Amino acid sequence: MKQKITKQKQKQQTLIFKKNQKNLNMKKIIFSGILAFLMFGLYGQDIKSIQKSLDKKDIAGAKTQIDALNTKEPNNPVALYYKSKIYAMIAADDKLKSTVPDARQIAYDAFQNAITKGTAAGSSNKEYLLLSINKDFYAPIFDLYTGWYQEGATYINTGASTSSKPAFEQAMNAFKNSDMVGHY
Repeated sequence: MKQKITKQKQKQQTLIFKKNQKNLNMKKIIFSGILAFLMFGLYGQDIKSIQKSLDKKDIAGAKTQIDALNTKEPNNPVALYYKSKIYAMIAADDKLKSTVPDARQIAYDAFQNAITKGTAAGSSNKEYLLLSINKDFYAPIFDLYTGWYQEGATYINTGASTSSKPAFEQAMNAFKNSDMVGHY
């Protein structure tokens, strides 16, 4: 009789233990879910804010925001993509390109890093990054190609009209950069 009672108590304790273990696992899952939701919510706010600045054509404001985000999260592929997008816009803007003379190169490097980090195994932002790039029809990379190509054409025309050897060298460098982007 004592053995029956002991076996019943063991079964009850085992059931209680399993129930407590399930509750603990559920708490862990729920807590992790809430934490992830909060993290993505905060992260999403930064990108949404940057996108709002871009929608308002506030490139300088978007640059300030993306620089802050990239300082905070230097390996975030979506932030790097937005950096490439914004810096390509700066390079194309006559008023802003003097503020960042190497904006095209910064944009190209950021685009390469975004692709490398975003498509790496285990990247949680891969789908969002690829959707963003497709939504923009690869605009940053095409803008870089076009910008360097047009810059090269301008230097060629200047060199031809003034017989300036430095202008031809600058044209060659711009065409090489355009070719580098084209091969990417």
